[in-house]
Amino acid sequence: MNEMTEKVSEKVKQQWDQANDSFNQWLSASKGLLVKLSKSGSEQFDSLVKAGEGKNLTEEIKSSIGDFNNPKESANQIRYAAIGLVSKTKETSNKYFKEFVELGEGKNKKTTSTKSTSKKAKAA
Repeated sequence: MNEMTEKVSEKVKQQWDQANDSFNQWLSASKGLLVKLSKSGSEQFDSLVKAGEGKNLTEEIKSSIGDFNNPKESANQIRYAAIGLVSKTKETSNKYFKEFVELGEGKNKKTTSTKSTSKKAKAA
């Protein structure tokens, strides 16, 4: 009975450690996302605003997917574009997740380093 308890306890500990590691990765990714957005978000937003200024949305859609003379074909193009968007998002999400984790870890190291330095200064 004692051996079984130890096995279960070890398995629970492994799963807990794995969940904790995953949580830490998500936390680092969140920090990285915040850093990335704060650096490039404004620039990208301004770029999108500039690109859209003076454009007629209806005319842009028509020029992108046709005149709607063939509704079935237009619907297919929209559907394929949506599928392509999902596919592209899946392809790049892992890349961005890893990048966000790295940025977050770097930010966390800087924060931790700064905190330990200020604690040392206060102790002295």
